[in-house]
Amino acid sequence: MADYKRLVSYIYAYPGGVRDKNVGFAKAEVRNGQFKLTVSVKGVYTDTPELFGVYVMVDGKKHQPGGFTLLKAGTVMVNQGIVQYQDLFNPMNINQSGYTFEDISGIALARENEDFYRMFSLWEDCILNTEDITFAQPEAAAASISRLPSASSFSTPVPVR
Repeated sequence: MADYKRLVSYIYAYPGGVRDKNVGFAKAEVRNGQFKLTVSVKGVYTDTPELFGVYVMVDGKKHQPGGFTLLKAGTVMVNQGIVQYQDLFNPMNINQSGYTFEDISGIALARENEDFYRMFSLWEDCILNTEDITFAQPEAAAASISRLPSASSFSTPVPVR
């Protein structure tokens, strides 16, 4: 099975940016041209059910030394401390971002507007500095694609990524 890849890693809570307890696991499989992402978390207690984003972590060393960029894969509801998430992606272009499965360094569960409680699963042994996390802005990429030149403005080509 040359086209089969599978990674399983623990997810740790990082309250206040400090690694704490193991709260679950992430499993990533690439098979038959599909990237299947599964996230299972228990013991994440919130006062009320809350939405968290599920992100793939792209090594930001190309753009920001030591940091990671979070590319949104989906959204989950944390309810009574439990999260279950599963989705399929194109491993050669995840969510039309230009990033591939090979670019991913881990998985994150976070809320963009709240940086105290986040969860991370790194696929490689490295130090995570939660202050060096940036969120990719897919809206900006989508907006640049939607602003393709009209027939009257062919003089300047617009790059599409």
